[in-house]
Amino acid sequence: MNPIISVVMPAYKEPSSYLTQSIESILNQTLTDFELIIILDNPENKELENLILNYKKKDDRIVFLKNKENMGIAKTLNKGIEKSKGKYIARLDADDIAYPERLKKQLKIMENEKCYLVGSKADYINNQGEFVENLASEISPFYKYEEIKNNIIKFNFFIHPSLMFKKELIEKIGDYDSNFKFTEDYDLVLRTINQYKCVITPEHLIKYRINKNGLTQNNMIPMLIYTIKAKLNAIMKYGYPKKDLLVIFNPIVYFKYYSKKLKIFNKSN
Repeated sequence: MNPIISVVMPAYKEPSSYLTQSIESILNQTLTDFELIIILDNPENKELENLILNYKKKDDRIVFLKNKENMGIAKTLNKGIEKSKGKYIARLDADDIAYPERLKKQLKIMENEKCYLVGSKADYINNQGEFVENLASEISPFYKYEEIKNNIIKFNFFIHPSLMFKKELIEKIGDYDSNFKFTEDYDLVLRTINQYKCVITPEHLIKYRINKNGLTQNNMIPMLIYTIKAKLNAIMKYGYPKKDLLVIFNPIVYFKYYSKKLKIFNKSN
């Protein structure tokens, strides 16, 4: 019998202690009807491979996949989803931690709200696992579908590793697009929310390491460019209002968001 949820977790070069915490947080979920698909996108990383295989020996809910070469996050996620057997896909990165009730609570929301995708708020932690300022509380004031839909061009209110969505959604809108580096999750949300119901629960269901993406002054500009690319693509292809072009090219919006995020990132190191 297939599991109700497939948790898809890509791994690359995370410290083994982080991956251990991530795996344990899923294995200790109060909802037990799941499979945990871990895809190693770094075939040379024997330390992580051995760690995953040791867990797999202890728990047959773990599925281990290894890419022959580095494929990147989008293609790696697509591979995991393709191999999944669950009705729902839950995301978690190899350096994040899910609270014990995460899967149970999100599944209940998915079924009660009859939605295609649900995200949650998160507690932000640094490398040491210490709680730091929660940026999401300042930029994610919307939880209901229409509110999120009407404001999604301004910001991506969804925290990627907090997502749970119907597997059939990928069949309807397509895979993660590797052309959107840094923003493959935002592109997925933009393609989804204009057609299918999406919500965010105000509950904090994961611990999210804010420095995982290595946000620095050097890559802040590329991240900004890919964010704008995702927004423009959504307006041109998916029916978002043309008036939203004014939001896209408002430099003050990006300065306030990214300067704040960079400040928090630097504080955590």
